[in-house]
Amino acid sequence: ARLCAANAVEVDPKSGAGWREAGYAEWQLGNLREAKQCLTKAVECNGKDMAALAYLIEVLDDNGDKTEAVKLGKKKAQIE
Repeated sequence: ARLCAANAVEVDPKSGAGWREAGYAEWQLGNLREAKQCLTKAVECNGKDMAALAYLIEVLDDNGDKTEAVKLGKKKAQIE
């Protein structure tokens, strides 16, 4: 999954879905810094991607950044 997602963003760097999947793969591998970077790019590409927002909130929470996770959670609730 990690390699496929990396290939997707290499082919199309503006692919929010590609960045989301790359971030999810990094998160599952425990690479929180990389996951945050990828998921942040996913949200920048498509701010209405609920899965990317949800994953990013979880990554922020796992990384101990509770304040940022809460802010993003409020943003997600406004979009829904």
